[in-house]
Parts: sequence; C-alpha cells; structure tokens
Amino acid sequence: MDDLDATASGENGTTVVASDENPSADARRAALTVGLLPALNLALWSNHVAPLTELSLFNPGPDPWDDITIDLESDVPATRSKTWRLSRLAPGQVQPLGDL
Repeated sequence: MDDLDATASGENGTTVVASDENPSADARRAALTVGLLPALNLALWSNHVAPLTELSLFNPGPDPWDDITIDLESDVPATRSKTWRLSRLAPGQVQPLGDL
C-alpha cells in the first residue's frame, strides 16, 4: 500500500480520513477512528495515562490491503512514537489497534 497522508480535526472520537494525493484513488481511502484525551497534564503523564484512547483502521474499498504500516509520531515530549503493522485488512473490515 502506498503512503497515505492523514489529517485530524475535532476533539474526542475524531474520525480521520487518510488518502494520497491521487484523486482517482477513492477505492484506496482509509478511515481511522481516533480517540484522544481532551488534555494531557503532569498528573496524567506521571501516571502513564495514554493520551490516545482508541485507534482503529477501516477498509471501505472493494479490495483487501496487505502489509499495512501505521506510524504515529508526536512532537510532545511526554508521548512516544509507535508503529503498528497489519498483514491484511479485508474489504469492509474494521481493525482496532491495541497497545496504545
């Protein structure tokens, strides 16, 4: 699968649509469901509370996806980068991602 760019808006339970720059690639669009804490403060960080509460990937297209990599990076020093790898995502399948 090609690299996809994702943008997020809103607060808790934001749905993020990721797609590449090719307008004819509608069948390859991905939907990420993201749940975030409304704020991250020192008490939450000290108690190792993850700011990311939910993350799932949905394949709305007609074709299965293979060898999927999701990289999460943050500029906030209190968070760490994370990578998830999926071997396959069937059409219509929703895959919740663990170890947030």
